[in-house]
Amino acid sequence: MISEPRPPAKRKFDQFGVTEETLEARANFLAEGGFLKDSKILFLGDYDLTSLACLTKAQNSEIWVLDIDGEVLEIVKKESQGSIFTIQHNLITQLPSHLPTCVSFASSRIIFVVRFFLLVMGLPLLMLVGVMFFAGF
Repeated sequence: MISEPRPPAKRKFDQFGVTEETLEARANFLAEGGFLKDSKILFLGDYDLTSLACLTKAQNSEIWVLDIDGEVLEIVKKESQGSIFTIQHNLITQLPSHLPTCVSFASSRIIFVVRFFLLVMGLPLLMLVGVMFFAGF
């Protein structure tokens, strides 16, 4: 199970886990849409470990995870056996200066996967904001 090594959620980071079925659905969505082929993928926050779910489906792609939680990053590194690149960073501050050299903006396609927690009518709503394409940067 992909989520098995996930650490207990840290409320200060607003972490909430998803089910194995949701992880599989996310990975399938990205794979079936061709987003995991010949791409550089940057997960902005990955407490759910979606990057690990995508790893077996990625073809000729680089997967990166940027997260504030070092414990999550250690799990990603260990479980992916170093196949997923990680950067520890708090997104409240400016993006790390070395990020553009790690994830080349000159590549043909970079995919950003972002999760946001929104408060709608007093109810928390987890929303996968989407997959955005940046070409020719």
